[in-house]
Amino acid sequence: MALDYIYPGELANWSLWLQTDLPVTPWSETAERQSGRFQIVRELGDAALQKVIATVCQPGCLKQRLWPAGSPPLNAPLDEIPLICPEACNFLVSQAREKMKGPDSLEGQPPA
Repeated sequence: MALDYIYPGELANWSLWLQTDLPVTPWSETAERQSGRFQIVRELGDAALQKVIATVCQPGCLKQRLWPAGSPPLNAPLDEIPLICPEACNFLVSQAREKMKGPDSLEGQPPA
């Protein structure tokens, strides 16, 4: 219960992974779903995406990413529940947008 509270959906991801049924969504598909102000992430190139991943995911995310091209396969002992990242999270998408547009610090504020 504690794992599901802290990382919702991870038990389901693990179960699907054990059954080799876990869907993995590539970045291009995640980016293509974005609309409105997040639509710009569709233009993010591979090199820029790798920089966002290095900045956002690698320093502290405990989940193992399965979605970027070239990710190593998930190797976890069967008696452990791995934290799995089958697609880019909302935080990463927002950071990708910020990389493309710059910080939102002035958004919604009247011009000076």
